[in-house]
Amino acid sequence: MPNATDIKYRIDSLDGGEFQTLCDAYLCCRGYGVGYSLGMKTGTNKTAKGNPDTYFLSADGKYIFSMYTTQQTDFVKKAIEDIDKCLDSSKTGVDAESVSEIILCYTCGRLTPGEHQQLINYCADQNVQLTMIGLDQLGEDIYSKYPKLARDYLNIKIGSGQIMSVDEFISGHDSNQISAPLQTPFMFREKELQEATIQLETHNVLVITGPAGVGKTRIALEICKNYCASNALELLCVKSNRLEIYEDIITTIDSKNGYLVFIDDANELAGLYFFLQFLNESKGIDTGIQKIVLTVRDYARSQVLKCVYDHEEPAVQRIDIL
Repeated sequence: MPNATDIKYRIDSLDGGEFQTLCDAYLCCRGYGVGYSLGMKTGTNKTAKGNPDTYFLSADGKYIFSMYTTQQTDFVKKAIEDIDKCLDSSKTGVDAESVSEIILCYTCGRLTPGEHQQLINYCADQNVQLTMIGLDQLGEDIYSKYPKLARDYLNIKIGSGQIMSVDEFISGHDSNQISAPLQTPFMFREKELQEATIQLETHNVLVITGPAGVGKTRIALEICKNYCASNALELLCVKSNRLEIYEDIITTIDSKNGYLVFIDDANELAGLYFFLQFLNESKGIDTGIQKIVLTVRDYARSQVLKCVYDHEEPAVQRIDIL
């Protein structure tokens, strides 16, 4: 399984344009919002001349300028040049007083404490906050807080592969030609859909049971997608592959977002209770795991319900053969 060191190695191998694209996404995840990139050619990973590379607007209307570099030698000199560019109104078009923060993202791994302090003081003397984000912090944050960035920008998938988006879940499910495909129009189950949706509104856990092949997964997905669309929740799908799942949960759940978790064949998942614990921790707030929908075949129903009842009183919806 990839770790933070693997992520750092991959970041260090990025070219300038790829590094800028990753850092823009990273800063967005950190709460800076969507940046305005000047240092990239639109729709490409190619760099362009821009001062700064990207800028953000703070809540008080001030500018936050970010500069990115993969330069390994004479880093301090390069960093001071970048800071000067950010504070040069002839290059940025705004007065230095309008800049509240400068962010330097870099891959140079040999920055001494003295050099770090030199750059902090250089900005402080000009009444500007300097935030420095090096390779180590980038790698650790992406691994522990923003694993989607590793997948989307580094082609690294963190975790055991049991937690996925709805598109990934459907693709994986439909690749098994034995199972009934999920990419089909939803038909003939409107009554069950309505009943289950009402139950989900008043319960935090919905358990969908029934015999094998009756269509539990298909109706569960329809319920989940509709509910997420109406309640601004992110849908996560879970399918057990018999591996540990706790690390997947803590690296996938973003404390800023609210989630509905769909667990297919819940009896196969050894870590079901972890999801239920996270659900309990999210009570009273609108982030974290807000709802859980489970499917389970009849033969394993009592086993799953026992686990659920230890944490939450669920709603149960049975799906019978048409």
